[in-house]
Amino acid sequence: MKKYDMTLGDCINIFYPVIIAILFLVIDKFNRFTYKVCGYSNVLESIITFSSIVIGFYTTMYGIIITMKNTNLMKEIRKQNLNGIFKFQLYDSLLTAFIVLVLSIIMQVTKNYDWKFNNVFFDVWFVIIGYFAGEYL
Repeated sequence: MKKYDMTLGDCINIFYPVIIAILFLVIDKFNRFTYKVCGYSNVLESIITFSSIVIGFYTTMYGIIITMKNTNLMKEIRKQNLNGIFKFQLYDSLLTAFIVLVLSIIMQVTKNYDWKFNNVFFDVWFVIIGYFAGEYL
């Protein structure tokens, strides 16, 4: 099996969500967003719905990919030695969707309380949302 050399396109594809997350962080800090922003509850509901759909899609896709192990597509992926980057992107997308879902559910509860760390949780959540969005742009 030959060693896979990452191309510039692979690097851009992997680091693009990180760049978008950093952009979200900058936007958050310059605009001083907090969990008290108007429409926050609606955004949380929409993100919970979207991330649940993404999780369902990826779960279904994993089942389909397992059944495709002997198809030409999967043979070509193995031939090009793309298994590593392919698995990374699949796991990264699914893990990020779960994190977004869990954080959004937690944020739905914490928004009702005036806790000291709500803004910190909001900032972390906002950056993760940026990463999540970067995976799908």
